[in-house]
Amino acid sequence: MTLAVVGIGEPLAGDDGVAFRVIERLRERRLSRPVTLRALRDPSGLWELLGSSAAPAGKPIVRVLLVDAVLDPAHEGRVRLLGPAAFARDDSRPISSHGISALTAVELARAVHGEGFPELQFLAVSIGPPTRFEPRLSESAARAVEVATERAVCWIDGQ
Repeated sequence: MTLAVVGIGEPLAGDDGVAFRVIERLRERRLSRPVTLRALRDPSGLWELLGSSAAPAGKPIVRVLLVDAVLDPAHEGRVRLLGPAAFARDDSRPISSHGISALTAVELARAVHGEGFPELQFLAVSIGPPTRFEPRLSESAARAVEVATERAVCWIDGQ
């Protein structure tokens, strides 16, 4: 089974770079199985990645964990693992910090690629609105990186 963990964000926009840090931490770890690790600045890059030939050696990616910062100032630093249905509910849908949300990019890719589309889960990290252009994370986002990394490792291990 080919797995992928994809972080989406802007590493030079403060806490919006939290997903890039999670990918960096995963690259530093010895993981229990092979995993494609990618960092994207724009969710539109999911279009190609979620296609059937994106994985190494042409093996289709079967399971994907999308790591993304979501605007939720009341709960900064909270990390949630969500399936697509829970992520899309109108009453609790976090607001993306990107022009096109990860969910919208996934819906477009699913429509194009159809059958064989990978199983998806979202690892949402709550942040306040990005207000600075620097790579430094707030304390709450830095703590969330560690929690999100551990959750991603558990996801990779199938737990």
